[in-house]
Amino acid sequence: MATAGLPPLQAFADEPRHALFVAGDVSSRQHPCVQTALADGVVAAKRIEALLAGFARGELPQHHRQQVIHITGLRFGANLGILDFEREGPQPIQVDAEVNLGAQAMVSSDSDIGHVLDYRRIRQIIIDECTASHTDLLEALVAKLCTRLMKLPGAVGVRIKVNKLEIFPDCQVAISAETGNW
Repeated sequence: MATAGLPPLQAFADEPRHALFVAGDVSSRQHPCVQTALADGVVAAKRIEALLAGFARGELPQHHRQQVIHITGLRFGANLGILDFEREGPQPIQVDAEVNLGAQAMVSSDSDIGHVLDYRRIRQIIIDECTASHTDLLEALVAKLCTRLMKLPGAVGVRIKVNKLEIFPDCQVAISAETGNW
């Protein structure tokens, strides 16, 4: 009898060192022995018991979903570049940023911003990093932004894209980077 995604047990019959016990649980894991299969069953039973106890108290389960904050199209002048005209003053750039907060419980009340990462903070960090001092290379600016945003509470991943909007008359130039978990 084959289990979804697993080879039939007969495939392991010729190799005794690969003897497996496939539990009848929903984990679809291959267990090296009956004890680990039973341990998984106990863990699952405890989770189900806790969920049912919550239902009995009238509680709804907290669903966890990956949460990502997106800042798109943020435009301002930045002190950036190695060309002579870029050193004369700020030039227009556009920043797109994503901050991955990983699995987050669904917020049940919208009255307390203290339970979430305020996106105004992300926006301000981007502006501050890009305007604090002159940065020669766009790549260095992107790296600074990634490093700074990864320090935010709960951040597990960051994606940044910075566009120089007027570097050439016929096109824009952009550098993007990704760090952390996605």
